[in-house]
Amino acid sequence: MSVTNIKVKELHIHEYNRVDEIKMLKRLELLIGKIMTTVNELADKLTAVNNQLNKAKEEIVSQVQALQDALQNVELPVAAQEALAALESTAQMLDDLNDDAPVEEPEQPVEEPQAG
Repeated sequence: MSVTNIKVKELHIHEYNRVDEIKMLKRLELLIGKIMTTVNELADKLTAVNNQLNKAKEEIVSQVQALQDALQNVELPVAAQEALAALESTAQMLDDLNDDAPVEEPEQPVEEPQAG
């Protein structure tokens, strides 16, 4: 008969009772609540930044249009034309950052064939 020696270096025995489980669940609920609060705050901040960018975009596009209108019948030097083109390009780049709302096409009435 052979004898096997077994050594246990560490033995961790955890015994949870119902009170410990309830405490752990309450801690988890608190952490989830904090995470959700942080996520909601982030959404509010993102909305504020998006609103600010949209406002800036509208201001830039308006200024570009006013400049174009003012210079419509004026002979511009090449450097001024290039600067205006660069400004228009930047305005378009900013506009492209946020997709435009889809344009809804009005429904066309369906014509019933007339019996004849």
